[in-house]
Amino acid sequence: AAGADDTVVVAAGDYPLSGTLMLTNGVKLTGAGAGVTTLYRPSTAGNFELVVINHALSVLDGFTLTNGVATLQTANFGTGGVRIDAAGGAIRNCRVAFCTATTFYANGGITINSADGHAENCEVDHCRSAGTLISGGGITVTSGTVTGCLVRDNQSGKTGCGIYVGDKARVGECTVVRNVTMGADQNTGGIYISKNTAVVSNCVMWANLAYGRTTTESFDAAGQTGCFKKCATPGAAINGNNFRVDNPGFANPDGNDFTPVAGSPLIGAGYAGVDIGAFQSAVAGFTVGFVPSSDWFALGRTVTLTARLHNAPEEGDESFVFTVTAPSGTETVLEGGAVEFTPEETGVHSVKVTAQKGEVAATPTVRAKGFAVAPATFEVSTVAALLSALEQAADGTEIKLAAGDYPLDSALVVDKGVKLTGAGRDVTIVKQTSKSGNTQRIVYLN
Repeated sequence: AAGADDTVVVAAGDYPLSGTLMLTNGVKLTGAGAGVTTLYRPSTAGNFELVVINHALSVLDGFTLTNGVATLQTANFGTGGVRIDAAGGAIRNCRVAFCTATTFYANGGITINSADGHAENCEVDHCRSAGTLISGGGITVTSGTVTGCLVRDNQSGKTGCGIYVGDKARVGECTVVRNVTMGADQNTGGIYISKNTAVVSNCVMWANLAYGRTTTESFDAAGQTGCFKKCATPGAAINGNNFRVDNPGFANPDGNDFTPVAGSPLIGAGYAGVDIGAFQSAVAGFTVGFVPSSDWFALGRTVTLTARLHNAPEEGDESFVFTVTAPSGTETVLEGGAVEFTPEETGVHSVKVTAQKGEVAATPTVRAKGFAVAPATFEVSTVAALLSALEQAADGTEIKLAAGDYPLDSALVVDKGVKLTGAGRDVTIVKQTSKSGNTQRIVYLN
């Protein structure tokens, strides 16, 4: 029998399951590829989860998994598709589709409950959860990592439909589109973060929907907006580390091709100059992009713009030219692969970068929102003005509170590198007035 570190290769074909497939001994199960090797629950076989992985060395790689149904409650989410439990394991290069969960804690597609659990380069689509408490239609990750996944066209009864993210989870380079949640409160169609220790980076959320909310935003992090890093979403930007994208520039979304094409604002906009989302661009030829040291900062600070070449010729000297355009229309031209710029205006600045390698010119990048500059100082005298200033402020901004009382009905969350300055400890008084019956902080610095 196969044991830890052994690999079992499964040929192309369709494989009906009669019960849950348990990977608990470190075996690596490898199919011929998603769409080629399929594990499924026959409609006459009763209801069960398709696969449970519970060993750090166990890997499920290269399968389509479909038609799983979870109806029994477990301590770690009933999951129609694949559940990774406390000992860990990984699912890679798989498609999980048309799976359902109907338990109290429910997830349709993939659940990860381990710091040693990982989902990589997977597609999760048309999965559904009908849970009435915590309920993820596509992926639920309470701990562990999710990277490079496409999560589309799923549905949930409550909370996060696309991806539900717990307090010890990391999610990166994912494309989360067209997911719908039906719950009336605390829900989001795209990505939901439950705790401020989670991190979601380089992800794009688009065309998701949450019924029962006054907006159709693609995120709802329960106040944990600082956990999103370099993410793109329609509507207002999540915070200064992220940006608004009303047209992500996908190749063919109706045909489920979410690769960014030439001109897409996702290209080169992530950390280290990579494209945001699960797919790297199909832009051919020699191109140049750039990475700012900060997307959003206070007036008086300096930003560094660093060029990034893609598919550059091997021969020839490199040269770069940046053109920064301020909101007033003033242009500043800077030469070099890494240049420093100190804005003199607040607002959004556009950036164009061109490059040449020897005699060959790169396709340039023009980003309408290269970076944004917030005021260096706000002066406030009311709680409403204080909250407005915090919303508009960026790292480096100082908010000066005039003498007076500032009664709060909830904790004042400061999740940016701002400085709050009062007129003196006996004359500027910030106090908590909530009568909710629950303990309330006055200020939460994060």
